[in-house]
Amino acid sequence: MTFWANYVILKEKEGIDRATTLSQIETKYGLNKRQEIENDLNNQ
Repeated sequence: MTFWANYVILKEKEGIDRATTLSQIETKYGLNKRQEIENDLNNQ
């Protein structure tokens, strides 16, 4: 699992919605990075 997928899971444990975290990552790093992370999360 990638750093970013672990980061999203960590934020979920802190009570932050997955969609919110992914949206923030998309804003900063682009749609391709968000899709990579979503794929990684779905394949765990």
